[in-house]
Amino acid sequence: RNDRYAREKMAASLEALRALYLNKGYINFDINSSNLNISEDKKHIFIEVSIDEGQQFKFAETKFLGDALYKTEELEALKLYKDGETYSQEKVNGVKQLLQRKYGNAGYYYSEVNVVPEINNENHTVSLNYYINPGQQVTVRRINFAGNTKTADEVLRREMRQMEGALASNEKIELSKIRLERTGFFSKVDMKSVRVPG
Repeated sequence: RNDRYAREKMAASLEALRALYLNKGYINFDINSSNLNISEDKKHIFIEVSIDEGQQFKFAETKFLGDALYKTEELEALKLYKDGETYSQEKVNGVKQLLQRKYGNAGYYYSEVNVVPEINNENHTVSLNYYINPGQQVTVRRINFAGNTKTADEVLRREMRQMEGALASNEKIELSKIRLERTGFFSKVDMKSVRVPG
């Protein structure tokens, strides 16, 4: 049944096609139309997709703007691409995630990073501005366990690498989750952070 037509699969395929081109530098890529044609015996569907590739673009200058807190060299080290390299949306998204992780590990758990591209259609280059808003540092007020019926609370707390009263850290929270999963007491471990007003 994998080859049966489904509208959702078609939409996903078109998005995959768009992602493919964006990761190969074709930032102006566009899908003009997609048509379905049914065979005479009504057993097969032929799909025709009309596309406009546009020109291939390369990375130009990258800036880290807003309240960066760190030196430019430290943030530059997180870049997954070099100037002059073929543009890739996947790499841009990767840098955004690395920035959020860096700030999240320093207690800026709810930091925001917005990427604003500057497209030069004459030179076929894209300059990127990463606008950073770290927000306030966040401390962990309380760690609560729910659904635990197999072992004592203190046993679970021993596995935690994120401590109450300490700055929230993405890395320590993820490590705590992994350690809880490794105990073998639970089939599934979910973690949820709740912002406390003020």
